[in-house]
Parts: sequence; structure tokens; C-alpha cells
Amino acid sequence: MARLTAFIRAARQTLDLAVYDMRFGDALKAALSSALRERAAAGVQIRFCYDGDKPAQPNVAAGQDPAPAGTGAFVQSLGYPWRRIAGMKLMHSKFILRDRQSIWTGSTNMTDDAFALMENNILEIDSSVLANYYAQDFEQIWEKENFDNTGEIQTVPVPLTFSGQSAEARVMFLPVAVWKSIPKSRSVFAWRSVASASAAC
Repeated sequence: MARLTAFIRAARQTLDLAVYDMRFGDALKAALSSALRERAAAGVQIRFCYDGDKPAQPNVAAGQDPAPAGTGAFVQSLGYPWRRIAGMKLMHSKFILRDRQSIWTGSTNMTDDAFALMENNILEIDSSVLANYYAQDFEQIWEKENFDNTGEIQTVPVPLTFSGQSAEARVMFLPVAVWKSIPKSRSVFAWRSVASASAAC
């Protein structure tokens, strides 16, 4: 949480949060709320998009997967503009876009278990070019309030420094219907080390 709140407190203009599962207990919620209040008081615009709660009896045969209950209530309790994002499956991509310059992303959900018990990854990216792609995706889901037929954004590889080495990164937002082998996912972040030509997704 200290790392997350440090990322949030660096915001000067905007914070756009796309979350799938967000249900912190009192201690972590207090830390998060404090950082958000501080930024809001400084004039930072804060918005949340979250995966729309699926029905209690999802249509599993049609590929509908139920999101954990409670995210909607948690997000709304924070008191910032929010939109519930619908779609047959999951808005599973999780990211925070700061000032359209930096991104916080990875596999980590905003829950006590994800922060304390699970082995997840977190990636912070400082690149206005890559951040612009995330901004386009966020605006699409914010306006449509549905992730279906979004994410068709033309992207190109971007030079970065990764772990002290020159690297190349590219982000792609893939509609669920296209990525049938991983039906919960909507985006992929890939990097290639210029020195070793290795790759990771």
C-alpha cells in the first residue's frame, strides 16, 4: 500500500483507475482514502471504472463469469466519479493512469489478499506515449460503459529503460472475442530487451 499511495500522491492533474476486484479492509482502505483525499484537495481529477457486478446466476454456458461481490460498493464508498463497466465476460485489465504520463499495472487486484497473501506482479511505467494508449482505452470504456468493442487502438513499440537496460515495449488492448484462449484478459504488455532479444508477456 505504501508503494501504491506513493504513486497516487505524485499525481498533479488526473488519476484514472480501472479496477476489477477492489475490496480493502479498514486499514488499507484508510491509507488509500487518505492519499486520494489529499490529491482531490489539490485539484486532481479522480475517476474509477470497475467491472460490472455480474448476476448471481451467471450464464456460464455463454462464457459469463461472475466477478467477486463488493467492488461496486467499495468504489462508490470512496466518493469519486465512477462508472460500472458492463460486458458479457470480465473487464479484467487493472491499471491506474496518472497525469497521462505514468501507469501502474500488473496482475495485482486491490484486495487485502492480493497485497498480502498472493504472488502477483506490479509494473510502473513512465512513458507518455504508452500512457496515451491507456488513456484512449480508459476514455472508450468510460464513454461506452461497456468493454465490448473497445480497445481497438493502433500502437507501436516504444523505447524504454527496463532494469537498467535498453528495452522496447508495446501495449495492445485486445477485445475478449479476439483473445479466445485467455477469455478473462483484455490487454497484454510485452517488452523486448534490445541486448538479449528476450520477451515477456
